[in-house]
Amino acid sequence: MRCCFLKGLPGDEINAVLTAAGSNLQKLLRAIAPAQILWLWCVFTGGIFGIQAGPQLAAGSQ
Repeated sequence: MRCCFLKGLPGDEINAVLTAAGSNLQKLLRAIAPAQILWLWCVFTGGIFGIQAGPQLAAGSQ
């Protein structure tokens, strides 16, 4: 860990808690990153299988 700028024992305890919270947040973001990438890819490309819902299907069925 880097230098703690919080003074005394309470500062050390706060620093340890915040460091652990930051580490857990980093692990969480790494775990959900693949799902976010897949979701964005589906949004911008029209889905996993290229099936698009909405006005395109309604116009084609007339």
